Amino acid sequence: MIYVGLTGWGDHPSLYPSHAASKDKLLAYAAHFPTVEVDAYFYAIQPQKNVEKWVMETPPSFQFIIKAYQGMTGHQRGDIPYKSKDEMFAAFLQSIQPFMETNKLAMVLFQFPPWFDCKKEHVRYLRWCREKMGEVPVALEFRHRSWFSPMFYDKTLQFMEEERWIHSICDEPQAGEGSIPTVLYPTNREKTLIRFHGRNVHGWNKATNGENWRAVRYLYRYGKEELLEWVEHIRKLEAKTNNIYVLFNNNSGGDAADNAKQFIGLLGIEYIDLAPRQLDLF
Repeated sequence: MIYVGLTGWGDHPSLYPSHAASKDKLLAYAAHFPTVEVDAYFYAIQPQKNVEKWVMETPPSFQFIIKAYQGMTGHQRGDIPYKSKDEMFAAFLQSIQPFMETNKLAMVLFQFPPWFDCKKEHVRYLRWCREKMGEVPVALEFRHRSWFSPMFYDKTLQFMEEERWIHSICDEPQAGEGSIPTVLYPTNREKTLIRFHGRNVHGWNKATNGENWRAVRYLYRYGKEELLEWVEHIRKLEAKTNNIYVLFNNNSGGDAADNAKQFIGLLGIEYIDLAPRQLDLF
């Protein structure tokens, strides 16, 4: 199956009435898409009451992709707010239990920062993370090009297969060592993740954009021809992996929801088990 969705449900004005309250947005979102990335976890491990609410508000088949907490991926500046990394991982696993108990957890996404390059220390840490996550399905996304350099390309993919990492395949600007190429290679027979970050090459690297970096990094609208290229990619990937999750992250200009719906149309998908569409009568 192909699941198409967005990274987060709060910042897509085209999906909601102008007066919609933030507490109602997930319910409305689930009427449009069958999956979502929960990026709130990146900033803080969420209390279970939040998770229970999200599970309750979505249809039985809805799938959540949880972004790993920043302390787990090395993004955290300063000390982590836990006594140890073991305690941090235990808190994360406890938090996501309601997703797992209701079969609504697609995977946990470990997206590593641009300075997490290919070296033995980092390979050891990946093994340690995989061990800590146990049987939880986990996806791996790099932001440093060295992992897919000619020297390490095959070894990286082999490592991901052996350690049972789901490959997070990216469409992103090619902007130096802080970006990775699109590698159309599933490492898990059951699941593959694809994330569309846009192709704004001039906005990708923080050093060249200063304070406006976060506002412009994902400022990009995919054209029909670019999406049609990915329709062909998806068709080829379907022969190698059973479930493909596609997330549009080009949120800076509000383009993600429109592009995701356009992509669903180009794929010829009609989801039949979404949440009921809310009628905006007034």
